Amino acid sequence: NNAKLVQSESVETIGKLLVYPNPTTSLATIEFESTTECEGQLTIIDMMGKKVYNKVVKIEGGKNSLVLDLSNIVSGIYSVQLNYSGLTFYQNVVVQ
Repeated sequence: NNAKLVQSESVETIGKLLVYPNPTTSLATIEFESTTECEGQLTIIDMMGKKVYNKVVKIEGGKNSLVLDLSNIVSGIYSVQLNYSGLTFYQNVVVQ
């Protein structure tokens, strides 16, 4: 079988969340790529499973960048969840 798997850079980055700076004290940027334009749900959950932030976000096809103000959140480790098109992506962020 001479079949080859070919991946482009854009395919490799689909579904990956990049959160920076991490750790953060106030503003954090979330970057990701999407193959579709849709609405998504952005949720931040503390280590006890409590939602501390929940917002509907507009997602564009291609690169996306969202800026969050985390200055009112107590210091700790949080899970950033992004749900869209039936998919869920996670990335931890440390708030100092």
